[in-house]
Amino acid sequence: MEKSKAMDHINAALRTAIKDPQASAKPGSDLIADGVLDSLDGLVFLMELSALTGKEFPEKDPQEQDFFKVDKLVEYISAD
Repeated sequence: MEKSKAMDHINAALRTAIKDPQASAKPGSDLIADGVLDSLDGLVFLMELSALTGKEFPEKDPQEQDFFKVDKLVEYISAD
């Protein structure tokens, strides 16, 4: 998947998770550390992102594995 398409999916999942149609993730940001998502919204976000992309996220603490960092998500989703 192209990185631009991955960003589109990230933004769509973010908008659903926080119920804000204008929400947009910025490259280089950490969605938890920057206060965009709290822990509950984070889980909704990852479930939505998984549904959109078909990618599964490890069950181990996603924050510990940097799955709320936009750059890490783009790389993970873009990988074949």
